[in-house]
Amino acid sequence: MSWTELAVRIPVALVDAVYAIFESHCHQGVAVEHDPFPQDAVDETDVIQPSHVTVLGYLSNLKETDAPLQQISLELAQLGADLPKVRQVFEEDWADAWKKHYHTTRIGQRIIIRPVWENYVLQADEIEIILDPGMAFGTGTHATTQLCLMALEDHALSGQIVLDLGCGSGILSILAHRLGAEHVLAVDIDPVATAVTQQNLVLNRVGQGVEVVTGSLAEVLSMGATYDVAVVNILARIILQLCEEGIERIVKPNGSAIFSGIIRSQEHAVREALALIGLSTQNVRYQGDWVAIETIRL
Repeated sequence: MSWTELAVRIPVALVDAVYAIFESHCHQGVAVEHDPFPQDAVDETDVIQPSHVTVLGYLSNLKETDAPLQQISLELAQLGADLPKVRQVFEEDWADAWKKHYHTTRIGQRIIIRPVWENYVLQADEIEIILDPGMAFGTGTHATTQLCLMALEDHALSGQIVLDLGCGSGILSILAHRLGAEHVLAVDIDPVATAVTQQNLVLNRVGQGVEVVTGSLAEVLSMGATYDVAVVNILARIILQLCEEGIERIVKPNGSAIFSGIIRSQEHAVREALALIGLSTQNVRYQGDWVAIETIRL
């Protein structure tokens, strides 16, 4: 089995915009490589910002004529970026490709995200999530996911009913379960993502507390349930569409909804759209150019 790797080298100023493009299409993962620094030119005390990075995206095996590649190329061209270089990555090389980029990470006060191939000695107060991240978005390394993890950590989730819409790797669903949620519904439109979520639930020994569904907001609405906390880590343009589709109806009165995948220039438009459907902003978190908006349903 093989996957398609897309790589584009860009000025660092474009990294958030290009990452967002790849994130919306490359459901088998996204990574960022910094240009190497010449070691003899760097003092140990220097803080150096790279001028360029390479963004890597992974998709199910495709041809150069396939729509995802064409759409990515169009959106990159609109930014003034080069077209991506395309190569095939075979199954035997896949794990090594991800190990190069992904290591154990501490997030927030006590969240430890550990790739399955690394060892870590867990402290008494820490919460560990083990991931095999090479098949779906949500490794915990990107700001959009980290902002959601920290927002969930600060919520009182014990006994709560939680929705993870756009679950990706399942990382947010696993954390919600670890934090005491009574039930979590993990939903993604991509069957690859929901399959990976199932695998990561097994890896983390999560039992009946998390239900996984392949579908969209429409499927969630059709179930008729409402949730104490909903977390939506997608993209701003998708969040705006969800506002038109009635996303507020899945949140209980006085319940919370967390939205991420938003860059700072989009914050105002998203907050306005959420306010119009009765989701009042209670807190905003920032990391670099990325924003997470925490709301309550009035």
